[in-house]
Amino acid sequence: MASFTINVTNKYGVDTFQDVKNTYDWIVMSVNKLNIDVQDYHSHFLFYVGEIYCSTDGIEEFIRHAYGMSGFKFVDLSIYFTLEGGINIYINVFSRGEMSISSKDKSIINNITNTLNQTDIDKSTESALPPITITGDNNAIAIDNSSATAINRSKNVKVKNKISKNSETDSKKSKLREILRAIAANIASNAIWYLLCILIGMIIAFFMKTFR
Repeated sequence: MASFTINVTNKYGVDTFQDVKNTYDWIVMSVNKLNIDVQDYHSHFLFYVGEIYCSTDGIEEFIRHAYGMSGFKFVDLSIYFTLEGGINIYINVFSRGEMSISSKDKSIINNITNTLNQTDIDKSTESALPPITITGDNNAIAIDNSSATAINRSKNVKVKNKISKNSETDSKKSKLREILRAIAANIASNAIWYLLCILIGMIIAFFMKTFR
């Protein structure tokens, strides 16, 4: 089967840690704007910290091992998306700042290229992004049935998920505990007033008997 590749100019560069992070955010945000069903995606970073050659999977691991480190030198970033129907998109960012997008679907390559050119991470807003359905465990998980924004430090990705049965059970237990606490507090309050009334009655009876 034929495959297609296009080279794209990286508007954020790769000279510093922040440049690489911005490039990653820009790519994910651009794909997020497309009306496509992403089943899963992974990212892999290669870089130097001084003379140490580092290989990390995912943006969190990259941030943990590269942020604030002296002697940072970028080597390569690869991101691949798996779409519904088994279509894959491969995006590579190279040390000279060049980018390539590859896939067996030519129209998707063109759409991503156009969206990259129109996307600016400084101006994009979360509310403008349509949801991407991600079923893999490489990202965060939403906590309700609707679209929820999962913020994984450097990316905002819409994730659709369903509440688990455990979550529903825990929620019901929590509500029951709140009701029981309220009933207990009410009973305790009434008991205190009841005891005070008895005490006051005893005091009044004592004085009436003493001074009669």
